Amino acid sequence: MVPKSIKFILDTLRGFVAGTPPPIPDVCREDIPDITDLVRTNRLEPVFGKYLAEAPPEYDVLRPLISECESAYKKCLLHGCNHLHAGATLWRQLEDAAIPCIAYKGPFHGEMLYGDTGMRYFADIDLLVHPDQAEQARRLAQAHGWTLRNPYVPLSFYRRHHLHWPLRNEQTDVLCDLHWFVDHPYKLYRINYHAIFDHSQLVSHNGFTWRYPAPDDLLLLACVNLIKECRNRVTDIFEQTGDRPILQNGILRYWLDMALILQRYGTAIDWEYILQSAREWNIVYAMNAALYGAIKLFHTYIPQNVQDHMLTEGRTHTPPSCILSAIQKSGAATAVGHMGGFKPESLEDAFHFLLPPPDYFDDRPGWTLTCRRAGHFLHASMRLGTALVDVARCKLIYQSRKKRGYVPDVQLTGETPS
Repeated sequence: MVPKSIKFILDTLRGFVAGTPPPIPDVCREDIPDITDLVRTNRLEPVFGKYLAEAPPEYDVLRPLISECESAYKKCLLHGCNHLHAGATLWRQLEDAAIPCIAYKGPFHGEMLYGDTGMRYFADIDLLVHPDQAEQARRLAQAHGWTLRNPYVPLSFYRRHHLHWPLRNEQTDVLCDLHWFVDHPYKLYRINYHAIFDHSQLVSHNGFTWRYPAPDDLLLLACVNLIKECRNRVTDIFEQTGDRPILQNGILRYWLDMALILQRYGTAIDWEYILQSAREWNIVYAMNAALYGAIKLFHTYIPQNVQDHMLTEGRTHTPPSCILSAIQKSGAATAVGHMGGFKPESLEDAFHFLLPPPDYFDDRPGWTLTCRRAGHFLHASMRLGTALVDVARCKLIYQSRKKRGYVPDVQLTGETPS
């Protein structure tokens, strides 16, 4: 039996996604602490604050929580408006310099998916430029008042081993991740950035204009982002242990994004393109997890032929538990992960990068599987070896400057939730 607190949260979000009035709650005072804790953990206060602002009298037992959520919504609205203005301004500056730029997640998802910038929690702006123009985009951003949050890290380190320039606006203190990849280069993705930019479209909301992914690419990018943010916790969606682990891990909002994309653009989605691109981009597991979660949590409609594909493709390639355990327990490995700007659980990606699953090579012409595996392993070993050398070099530079009082005591790079 589903606990009342879990049922209330999911029913409320399903009503929000469907655009219907809030459902009548079946909760009592004893459920309020659990509901409050789970709403906070999943950063859902802005959604609840706006959606339940005019809830009927049946919600009186929840009035303290609703009042807290309304305050959170107002703060997020101010935060969102400031970031939307800063992001749209930088977007225009990049586009005027012939640097096509896609604005997504953050306040842009708030406007396009939630219908309100204040309803989606986020920490920074996310802009995506083509990998070939990453350096040009950084120089232009810096010319307009944006600085690297950690300027003592060599630029070559970012370009070789990272996915974005972590920027801060000196005047507004707004944070921006100026991406050239949507995940770090040691993921085995083959994302078609040319197609994403070719399919993108200009949109305008509340006096601002930006370039936004086409519905199909938006869905695929949301699948990649869900895996990027949730990492190993995403496996909870496939377990038969109920929905509580998802809520306790604070990752429900990423499936909320997915449900809203499917609700708004479902009739425009080309599912043949989605299935084909997921295979070509090597994100079948990410797609399966995202879509399965949307079905399980939000009862989202997915065509039956797509569900059939989800049952037969995309099982994750998991390293032996002893290897994973050693990686997670290694203080040195965790330090390397932090120095590289990656979350500790991302160190599993190094294992996949060295030893991909067999289906990674299925559509690649040429030598036999064994030869291709050997060639990939040698190339990957050299890449990771270079990464370790660069991390050690950055660590020495950081420690040297820190001793001289030039830099604060913060990790070299890092990411914020978007």
